[in-house]
Amino acid sequence: MKIKNINNSLIWGLISIVLICSWYLLWFIYPYIINNILNFINSPKFIWFLSIIFISSFIYLIYLIIKEGFNKETFLKFWRWTDKTIIVRFFIYIFILVLIVIYIILPIRKYFFT
Repeated sequence: MKIKNINNSLIWGLISIVLICSWYLLWFIYPYIINNILNFINSPKFIWFLSIIFISSFIYLIYLIIKEGFNKETFLKFWRWTDKTIIVRFFIYIFILVLIVIYIILPIRKYFFT
């Protein structure tokens, strides 16, 4: 299937808009977001935040193991999107996002700033 020129230029236009917006976010808005995240990480609230995430997910996993037994389907059910696990997974993904910001985005910004 051949892509028409108008569709191709539309795709490149969207890619350029995304790149310009991400460049703007990286240099102007991201320092404030990263500063707030770092202030949160350096506070004692972050330890409580991590504790709530891991304790709640661990309790739910133990509940599933007791209810369903120790097998592969139990772990698959734990990682599926259901009403019971959506909050736990949301917090786990937020924690992963914070780690990505700390260990990937911050070193990249420090490398380009210096």
